[in-house]
Amino acid sequence: MIELLSTNLDDTVALGRRLGELAQPGDVLALDGELGAGKTQLVRGLAQGMGLDPTHVSSPTFVFMHEYTPEDEHGHPIDDDPTRPVLVHIDAYRVTSASDLATLGYDDETRDTSVTAVEWAKLIAAAPGNPLGDDRLHLDIQHVGDDRRQIILVPHGRWVPRLSTFSMPADSNTPLP
Repeated sequence: MIELLSTNLDDTVALGRRLGELAQPGDVLALDGELGAGKTQLVRGLAQGMGLDPTHVSSPTFVFMHEYTPEDEHGHPIDDDPTRPVLVHIDAYRVTSASDLATLGYDDETRDTSVTAVEWAKLIAAAPGNPLGDDRLHLDIQHVGDDRRQIILVPHGRWVPRLSTFSMPADSNTPLP
């Protein structure tokens, strides 16, 4: 477990960007926190760290799921580069089962070939069929002041060794333990 303190929005985005640099196909980032905690902002950073356009990222609350595809320098989708996975962004607030996810088009194959960020992950984490998989990073984001957030990272599966030497870049304001 890693505990971080984000003192502002830029810190939260920077954390997402750093995690995006580490993310690999098949990874799931399970995000929890109250409304306005910064889950979508963290996903913007995640997209940026994966080389995707962060301005495309918006909360999937009303559509349940967005997919962000890597693009070349001309804005054309790159579909066949396994080193540049799609980012799947799910809002699980109203999702109650793995079959709900399958209805949206999210299944084991999608999970295995993309990087997935799930907001409100605790609502489906215990659903039958292990919809979040074993290779996930759980992030719990809590308000601890005006713009300050405590962010707790709990790695599972292949995230454990990746985070054993985790650090934020020197220019980040996000204090480490």
